[in-house]
Amino acid sequence: MIKKTFTILVGLVMLVACGSNETETVATAPAPSVNTSTSVNTDTGSYSAPTVTNNSSAGYSAASNVGSNGSSNPILGNARPGECYAQIVRPPKYKTSSDKILATAESFKIKTIPATYKTITKTIVSKEAGTKLKVIPATYKTVTETVVVKPAGEKLVAVPAKYKTVTKKIEISPASQVWKKGTNGDSGARAAGQGGFGAGSKTGAVQNDILCLVTIPAKYKTVSEKIVVSPATTRSVPIPAVTKKVTRRVIDQPARTTSVPVPAVTKTIKIKELATPAREVKTAIPATYKTITKKVMVDAGQTTWGRILCKTNSDVNVIKSVQSKVGVSSDGNLGPNTYRAVRKYQERNGLAVGGITYETLGHMGINM
Repeated sequence: MIKKTFTILVGLVMLVACGSNETETVATAPAPSVNTSTSVNTDTGSYSAPTVTNNSSAGYSAASNVGSNGSSNPILGNARPGECYAQIVRPPKYKTSSDKILATAESFKIKTIPATYKTITKTIVSKEAGTKLKVIPATYKTVTETVVVKPAGEKLVAVPAKYKTVTKKIEISPASQVWKKGTNGDSGARAAGQGGFGAGSKTGAVQNDILCLVTIPAKYKTVSEKIVVSPATTRSVPIPAVTKKVTRRVIDQPARTTSVPVPAVTKTIKIKELATPAREVKTAIPATYKTITKKVMVDAGQTTWGRILCKTNSDVNVIKSVQSKVGVSSDGNLGPNTYRAVRKYQERNGLAVGGITYETLGHMGINM
């Protein structure tokens, strides 16, 4: 029986792989722990399907639940030619429960009400009556006197010299006479054939040297001079005496004492007396509760066999629809990018993972 089942499954695998450059490996009915891997090389990169473990408490055995096609697996036993199956992992299911727990226990608050007091007024004698000596102080009067602070005298005062400024003209160079060379235009200086060049000169002209005696006048400059008009002297100046008025107090009547009666001294004081004593008031504080919400697993999930999409039972349009749903390039090839995107879609929506299951196709709204 086991040999017959193995032969049927090998035939199914060959049908799935036919006409495709993918390689899909479908294991026979496993023991409780089974590792199944699928390698696809049609897209960029490579993809390895996740390892799944059969955690079902029932398990599968070759001796139980034999299907119509001879397989020992109850699901694979009802498989028809052209169908593909893989082990899939159904995620655990949870429910949210709320519990009311004690936050603070019942307690008591003790409030102390302080004592109250009242104030009463009393008059008491602070000092007994008696006599005392009263000092009558001396009386004074004010007198004003003129006193000499500094006697009269004299002092010598310096009288400075007086000057005036006079201006005079002085000679700085005397008048003189010098010879200066004259020109042809000077009067009486022109005489043909005298001095200079002779008649046989190439120029044909006669030039005579002329000297003139010139008088240079004397030069003067004006200077200012400060002269003494009266020399410095001193003179005696009288200084009057300095006086001031001084006011002082003098005794008019001397001090004396007299006996004076002193009455008793009383004062009013306020006394604070207890009106009501302090007491305690006990107030009960009820317990408080809080609600906590927790996630409780109701189904641990399981590994089982599920019908999946593969090259044998799909066409390009179906693959493109799946690729469009998961947001990858719609090239119609089942490759690693498509499988990875589908797995994320399944995890996000709480679907079983392990291949492109018909459950996932139904969730996407794709009918096969």
